[in-house]
Amino acid sequence: QALGEPLAALNTALSAIALDPTDALAFNNLGSALSDLAQYTEAKHAFETALLLNPEQVDALINVAGCEAKLGDHEASIRHYEEVIASLPETAAYRIQAIKFFAAFQYLQTGDLEKGWEYYEGGFSPLVPVAGSRTPRLTFEQPMWSGEDLNGKTILLWREQGIGDEILFASCIPDLILKFPSAKVIIQCEPRLIEIFRRSFPSARVVGQFAEQIQDLDYHMPFGSLMRRFRSGIHNFQNPIPYF
Repeated sequence: QALGEPLAALNTALSAIALDPTDALAFNNLGSALSDLAQYTEAKHAFETALLLNPEQVDALINVAGCEAKLGDHEASIRHYEEVIASLPETAAYRIQAIKFFAAFQYLQTGDLEKGWEYYEGGFSPLVPVAGSRTPRLTFEQPMWSGEDLNGKTILLWREQGIGDEILFASCIPDLILKFPSAKVIIQCEPRLIEIFRRSFPSARVVGQFAEQIQDLDYHMPFGSLMRRFRSGIHNFQNPIPYF
């Protein structure tokens, strides 16, 4: 599987099952191979078999939830993700964050934006595969903004993921500037967008990604996390403010 050879992985999993038809891990591996081949119904059956053989096989339950998401059953996917979250100890914080991130997209699909954006915060967990995670994973001495009054304060808003995500999430920046008119807003964006960001947000200071060391901050926030503060319901998308 790691070499990107799903057919070989499938044959290996089937060979393992032939050797031991009651091995839960073998069925979980079978499901993973089938999932890589986009055979989600068959993959779900394999993962459910793994759970029958070992009800404590947490990975299999996570994988069932993933298959249900692929098959469009978002409610069932949410139920299984929440079952896993409830079963894990607090010491498994990074894993809980990763599972919440997977569940976030299912909540967003069902229209529960408040829960969806809350769980979306788990996307920086190191257990989320890099290809699907929120990147870059930056650390700051200052706290992430969690809704405090920003008037008279300085906040750094920094880009994340691809340029498309950056542009979409930037739709929340006017909301923040309008709500806190005396806040000092610094925007760290993709270098190719510097000029358009400067024209679009003239009251903010705009710098290129990692272009300089930012000092004297009170708070920071990645672009995607603005959604939780300004797009917690469908009604927040009505009458959008043109921003570019």
